[in-house]
Amino acid sequence: MENLRFKFRVWDNKEKRYVEEYLDREIMLSIDGTLNAITYDFSGDRSIEDINKNNRFEVEFCTGLKDKNGKLIYEGDFLKDHNCIWQVLWDEKEAAFYLYNKKRDFYLSPFIGEFEVIGNIHENVDLLGEE
Repeated sequence: MENLRFKFRVWDNKEKRYVEEYLDREIMLSIDGTLNAITYDFSGDRSIEDINKNNRFEVEFCTGLKDKNGKLIYEGDFLKDHNCIWQVLWDEKEAAFYLYNKKRDFYLSPFIGEFEVIGNIHENVDLLGEE
């Protein structure tokens, strides 16, 4: 089984796109939540730079679940089931992902049914208003 426990994606607010690297360096999330870029030199030593001091980047965590098409579901994604659109959000207090729309919300579970990822909060911000 694929290990999705700490999978995340990074939105670059300046470039307006998801990124996997920063200035050709690998991006890493520290245990304290700091977003870092790693540089390795020829001897194998590494240097780590905190790249999110100005909140340029947004980290969105994977829920560990997939939609009906096998696509991973992340925090900030929009899901559709039948005629209803939901946004995936993180509840800090409950330490759980939940689905939200303007009429109601509920906590996300492995038994998510026939949901399909149709976009995300950055590239499709107006989707939640379509209900």
